[in-house]
Amino acid sequence: LSEMTAEAVRSHVALVNQEHHVFVGSLRDNLRLARAEAGDEDLWAALAAVDATPWARALDKGLDTEVGSGAATLTPAQAQQIA
Repeated sequence: LSEMTAEAVRSHVALVNQEHHVFVGSLRDNLRLARAEAGDEDLWAALAAVDATPWARALDKGLDTEVGSGAATLTPAQAQQIA
């Protein structure tokens, strides 16, 4: 690093923020923030990719379960999986 210019270092470094936010709405609404046209199959595939399928399928209304402030409580790990 000491031999690299600041510009060169910046071109090789990325910041990955660990903060997450769940918006008020359904689980489906939160997942569709990434791709509005996603169908249920796509949403379940996204949940499977982050190992969130077991807890998501256990929700009373599945993808239609309301999450966020005043709704179904998600653990910090679950919130990060859908963020």
